Amino acid sequence: MATSQVGRISLVSVADISAITNHGMGVTVDANGLAAIAGADGADFVGVLEHGGSGGAGVAQVSIATAGMSTRIRAGAAFNEGDMLTTDANGRFVQVDNAGEIICAKALQAATALNNLVDALVMGGTPSQSGAA
Repeated sequence: MATSQVGRISLVSVADISAITNHGMGVTVDANGLAAIAGADGADFVGVLEHGGSGGAGVAQVSIATAGMSTRIRAGAAFNEGDMLTTDANGRFVQVDNAGEIICAKALQAATALNNLVDALVMGGTPSQSGAA
């Protein structure tokens, strides 16, 4: 069952995604309404994993920051403050570089390397019009 408060939702996850290395990753919701780590180009992006509970598939409750919230995101590569970001195939955030990619977040801080945790504004999942912004 999903619960929510302003800017955050709580969902049961499709797998145990409680590992600290998953915090800050993009999240999607599968056909059964379960949270999962997002895939490439922001497909079906709903928010950013803030806290993952343990307990395995169909049990773990996860907290997800949604559009309009500022939160910490996990970088998939270096990017600059102000860059528009999408997700890579592992759910990490990378700079939008092609028109049509889904904008998932705007970097509020620069990331210098893979797995940096930086502040970002979660966006609503709008397709990019022109690639790198």
